Amino acid sequence: MVPDYNNYENYFKSLISGFLMDITNTIQLNGKSIPHLIPHTGDDTLYLMDRGYDNSMEPCEVSNQGPRNFYQMVPRGMVKPSGININNSDFTSPFTRGLFSVIDEEDKLVTYSAVFRRIPLTFTVEITYVLPTYFDMLNTIQSVLSNCYNIRTFSFVYLGQTLSASYKLPDNFDGQYQMDIDGSSTEAKEKIINISLEIESNFPAYDLDTLTKTDKVILYTKGNIK
Repeated sequence: MVPDYNNYENYFKSLISGFLMDITNTIQLNGKSIPHLIPHTGDDTLYLMDRGYDNSMEPCEVSNQGPRNFYQMVPRGMVKPSGININNSDFTSPFTRGLFSVIDEEDKLVTYSAVFRRIPLTFTVEITYVLPTYFDMLNTIQSVLSNCYNIRTFSFVYLGQTLSASYKLPDNFDGQYQMDIDGSSTEAKEKIINISLEIESNFPAYDLDTLTKTDKVILYTKGNIK
């Protein structure tokens, strides 16, 4: 029985990880990147990073206490996935052959060739920026507008293949975009900005009935064949 390689790896985890890395490097405040994160993912990596884990020691030597210091840093961008849309009008040919790589039972990297179809997706995220001052809030708005008014592209790895994605401010039919701002100082010291971004990419769905190991596929020919 052929394993279900379409569910071998989490596509959306790879997509959102690539997005978080790119937008963290893009949106800056006073010359420094604003960290973007999804809270409460159940991943111990954030806890270890907060405690100074740098791959030089065993994780058991690092205490997991104090995650609030990571999740409540200021400034920060709290990212919340809010929706996924399939763009039916952008479907590609279902007869394209592509490659992907997995680790087999013997811990060896195996590359397969199979017919696949790209499923175009729009992944919407809501971002809440928490900022220390009113002017920091205005500077962050300026950084978001100057960097995300147009399409930004980034890459991520899925099943051993490098895929492309893009994100931008969502299009509104009336030509306006609502950016919620909370600059009050009566109850909370932090200033808040709420925005939405649309991430567009293509999920490769492989036809496992056409699966073939690449060592059985002729990729190149040399000389004249008669």
